[in-house]
Amino acid sequence: MEDSLSEYDEIYKKYEWFIYKIANKYLNNNDDSQEVGHEVWIAYLKAINSGKIFESEMHRRNWLARVAYYIAIKEYSKKLRYDCVEFEEYMKNEIQEENCDNPKVEMILEEYEKLKPKYKEIFELYYFQRLKILEISKLIHISENAVKKRLERSRTCIKNAIAQKGL
Repeated sequence: MEDSLSEYDEIYKKYEWFIYKIANKYLNNNDDSQEVGHEVWIAYLKAINSGKIFESEMHRRNWLARVAYYIAIKEYSKKLRYDCVEFEEYMKNEIQEENCDNPKVEMILEEYEKLKPKYKEIFELYYFQRLKILEISKLIHISENAVKKRLERSRTCIKNAIAQKGL
């Protein structure tokens, strides 16, 4: 092992805040950022135990930053995926004929009307006409990834607008 326990404590104290700031930049959540920090230190210890040698203090700092970045991005994408699934479930369950008097649904529909045409089209085909992404792709002659991205952007626009209104 390259570092003794006391050296590890020094390194931990030196870079703890640095790693937290990197994680928090992407996650914007204290608990999630601390969790990323823990994962970074676990990765660091595994690297040291497997023989990783850092050429300089800058090399160590850059390595920690890179690991923190990748773990934070991974966590962010998990969170984003969860938020999208949650929103999708809400849309599928709540936006039905019998629920149209619900104030949340009214707000979503109001924000839907404000979307850019290319986002509005995808949103309508996916949520109101219940087409699958592949079907939408073939229908409007764009790639599946473009459909997914437009759908994601439409959801984000609506979610952000609703969040600004405090719902």
